[in-house]
Amino acid sequence: MVNTSLVKIAFIVGIFVQFPIYTMETNNILLRTVDEWLDPKLKSKKRKVLEVLRDFDSKGKIEIPQKSTNEDFGFSFRPHSSFDYMCLSHIHDIKIESTQRVSFVDLGCGLGQMSTMAVFAGARVDAVDFYEVLVKAESTIIDKIQIVIGYKSREIEDYFRALPGSILSLNANSWTQTKHDVALCSNVLHFFTGSEVIQFAYRIFDNLNRNGYLFVKTDSPFFSEGCYEFYKSQRDNANSSFPGLAVCNRQRGVDFITRIGRPVAYDEKTHSIRPGQRYAGEFTEYGFALNNTNCCHDVSNYFLVEELVKIFENVGFHTIDKFYLTHDGITLHEDDELPAIGRASKACAIFVKL
Repeated sequence: MVNTSLVKIAFIVGIFVQFPIYTMETNNILLRTVDEWLDPKLKSKKRKVLEVLRDFDSKGKIEIPQKSTNEDFGFSFRPHSSFDYMCLSHIHDIKIESTQRVSFVDLGCGLGQMSTMAVFAGARVDAVDFYEVLVKAESTIIDKIQIVIGYKSREIEDYFRALPGSILSLNANSWTQTKHDVALCSNVLHFFTGSEVIQFAYRIFDNLNRNGYLFVKTDSPFFSEGCYEFYKSQRDNANSSFPGLAVCNRQRGVDFITRIGRPVAYDEKTHSIRPGQRYAGEFTEYGFALNNTNCCHDVSNYFLVEELVKIFENVGFHTIDKFYLTHDGITLHEDDELPAIGRASKACAIFVKL
């Protein structure tokens, strides 16, 4: 297990050691730590790996459809943060110890940037996302793997499989049919309802091999003071892991908070709105209205770290680390200090199955 305190120290030391040549291009933890997470068998291909990573890094986040409707949305994020570093380093360490490729599942892979880097760290990757997304992801991943590894076409499944569908599905071609050593679920859970998050937690717990690791990252309410105060008050008053939904008016850049039903977890059976949806134009639900027809309204189910940990520990996971992630990818420990409003946008936790 990678110590996040060491990651923070390495980040600071790395800046000073490399200061004479430090540029925006090297403001990427994976670029600067490549020797620590790259599969030793690819050492001679390091230059090509760095070229792939720089290409990913130059694109930033890319908005992508999640389904075939216009109401569903998501983003594919470039791999660059200390959270990504910890996941890849863990894959690398298992690969060194076992000498076998690590069984890894990327749950909600987006355009497959992390899936690609996981292959370079020593994994055999199962990438899971909706079909429309995986069509784009598969071509990118296969192309990048081919550039670096140069495998024969019949060997592709030694490195990568595309498994289209919802990560909550249980069909015969699902990711649940294969056990995994490491699972990553990044920037996905805020699109789920409360019951779906709990369903997912049980499913991944059952899927992981003994002592398998789960890396989780999802959106937190820390981007706005109003959003954070709402979530904190609802949690304290109702002791709920799902205190309500956040509705963000995208055009005006103003965050609106709505209580769904009572000040506890919203009722999924009676409420029509749900996280992971984008509502265009007028938005009215239970006395809460945004009437600007030129706006669209994103609905999300945000998480504080305490809630994230509680949900997964309740199904049997043991917490190894927990923290908030800032916009620039530096970890902030959750211990006794919470990040300043606006400084952190992701709630993170790392778990091991006992």
